[in-house]
Amino acid sequence: MTLLPVAGRELSVAARRPSTYRLRAYAALVALILFGVTYRIARPPAAGQHVLQALTVAVLGFCMLAGLFLTADSIASERQRGTLGLLLLTDLKGYDIVLGKLAAHSIHAFFGLVAVFPVLALPLLMGGVTGREFSRLLLVFGITLLFSLSLGLAVSAETNDPRRALGRALLFMALLAGVLPALWWIQSLTLKAGWLNCLLWPSPGFACVASFDSAYRLRSGPAGFWHSVQTLLLVTAACLLWAGFLVPRVRVEEVPLASTRRGRWFPGLRGPRNKPPGWDRAEAANPFCRVTIKDWTPSSSARLLLVAVVPVWVFAWLLVPFLPKRSAPPAFIVCLFLTFGLHVIVKVLAAVESASRLNHDRNSGALESVLVTPLPVEAILEAQRRALREHFMGPLAVLGGLNLALWSALFLFWRPLEMDAAAFHGFSAMFGGGFVVLLVDLWALGWVGMWRGLNVRQVHKAVIVTLAQVLGPCWLLLFFFWFYALTGGAGSEWSVTFFIIIWLITGCLVDLVLVARVRPQIIRNFREVAAARYDKPT
Repeated sequence: MTLLPVAGRELSVAARRPSTYRLRAYAALVALILFGVTYRIARPPAAGQHVLQALTVAVLGFCMLAGLFLTADSIASERQRGTLGLLLLTDLKGYDIVLGKLAAHSIHAFFGLVAVFPVLALPLLMGGVTGREFSRLLLVFGITLLFSLSLGLAVSAETNDPRRALGRALLFMALLAGVLPALWWIQSLTLKAGWLNCLLWPSPGFACVASFDSAYRLRSGPAGFWHSVQTLLLVTAACLLWAGFLVPRVRVEEVPLASTRRGRWFPGLRGPRNKPPGWDRAEAANPFCRVTIKDWTPSSSARLLLVAVVPVWVFAWLLVPFLPKRSAPPAFIVCLFLTFGLHVIVKVLAAVESASRLNHDRNSGALESVLVTPLPVEAILEAQRRALREHFMGPLAVLGGLNLALWSALFLFWRPLEMDAAAFHGFSAMFGGGFVVLLVDLWALGWVGMWRGLNVRQVHKAVIVTLAQVLGPCWLLLFFFWFYALTGGAGSEWSVTFFIIIWLITGCLVDLVLVARVRPQIIRNFREVAAARYDKPT
């Protein structure tokens, strides 16, 4: 009998895909470009260490997110199509299906990670990097990728909606990698309890930082690093066991994609109890709104994340005036990073919603059935955009309140923060302009996501392309400026303020250009693209 038959079949299918081989070249090319740019910016004598740190940030982000996007819809899409029940009629066990999906969806990310390893070794030739430090980083990258893949499988086994699975996977990753370290940071400013260092262990970011010699050579460095590695392995094993336990117990009857059920413990998380103003008129004039606006799945993950993060944020904000001057700025920085993380996750969830609805309707044939009705294309697009506004109106209001509270802290807590004029203007531009860029980004993500959802077969690829087009230029600009500041080239704080303004303007310009290019294409070619068939292998 063949060992793990699903894994063997999935690996043979993946081996015949051209994308399996192209991805290695793309990953190595991107890594070489990042290395070349950072090498030109780095300054001796710590150039090798700085280049390794920059590449580490990029590779760690890839490992944390690649697994979620690749496996979050693997089992959920099988349940949605009803093909998982056919597998359960055979003699396959739950671990056969789970390990098969893990092998099939990890091969692309694994090849990409292996292709980057030689580029990561180049800082060894520049000096300032030890072989043990490099080996610890490789270990952390491999464990983080496996952890991300396993987390996506565990979440995917619980639902039949790929959007909900991806949203929950991002939620759990944000809690482990962001909220728990923020809680540790707050307790280090107040309680200073050593036993609470366990809050850092499930975070891949902490394991990555602890692998550098500057942290590993401390007295508590080895213990913290290996505790984090062991915790990540335990969580990975628990996710795989949980997915293997759930898969054989799924029900054959599946709920519809657009579910209007409300949460048992948090009824408001699935949307308002009352219909929004103008609901009846909108539903009568545009029946497509019946499906899009009633489905509150896309924003449920964002609302759950706000429920978990906002109390931590408020507690850190209230601590600023009561802490000593040395500890007040770190508490303010905790609020700043939590707000930035919430902005990013809300944008990612908006991209998932804008790309997945039309992608699912086209793959299932429902979109082609809608197009034979007298409903115009503009009405379908307007229903999509209206649903995006309705679903994310609550999270946007909360994020606007957080930005306003951070801006007010510059006036209320100016004495403990000890800010000069340059820092005040820089933070003011960041908090005010950041919310404006958030609105413009959501507008652009709606149009680009709908277009990519029509063009790309697999929803996770559509989401990745959408994020790369809308947010990629600004993220690259921020990454290179962070590295430039790390090497000591940022200069005065006024240069930081100038960069923040340039960054915000660049984000708005990219969004305007993308919408001006995509909007006429999707209106003109909507019917042609929706009726076409996927002929090219992916």
